[in-house]
Amino acid sequence: MKRLALLSLAVLLLSTGAGCRKLTQRFTEKAIEKATGGAVEVKDDGVSIQATGQDGEPAVFSAGRGSKLPEDFPKEVPLYPGAKITAVMSMGAGHTVTLTTSDDRDAVIGYYKKQLSGFKQLMAADTEEAQLLSLQKDKLTVNVSASRNGPQGQTVIALVISRQES
Repeated sequence: MKRLALLSLAVLLLSTGAGCRKLTQRFTEKAIEKATGGAVEVKDDGVSIQATGQDGEPAVFSAGRGSKLPEDFPKEVPLYPGAKITAVMSMGAGHTVTLTTSDDRDAVIGYYKKQLSGFKQLMAADTEEAQLLSLQKDKLTVNVSASRNGPQGQTVIALVISRQES
């Protein structure tokens, strides 16, 4: 509970005005480091957290304008054209990427069905809140969700990708 409170306070401070920006950034870094046990860097364009998972694997999380795909992101999985990366999380052979676009959910899911047509479709669902798609090829699984709940009515795309290791 204490970890959650520290993390919440850090995020709240990070969203405050620029008047005490450097002090706020340093406090936020220390609070998140204490809550997660990982190294944290807060910049004007976002936050980056590097930690170690319970199994000893490195875990990396970034959010904000400075978020970039990791070097080992699967080349077989394209990013939606024109979408902006808002967050990236990587741990071991798994990646989660969150993007936003002004296109609708149907266009997003249609794009991934077409681009990943060589993949086997495991599941597809269309709910009031989101459209979901799960695909697999060899040892690579790609889950796509598209929901209309982003800022200014944008579509939020979540790509959850995992590769089974031999």
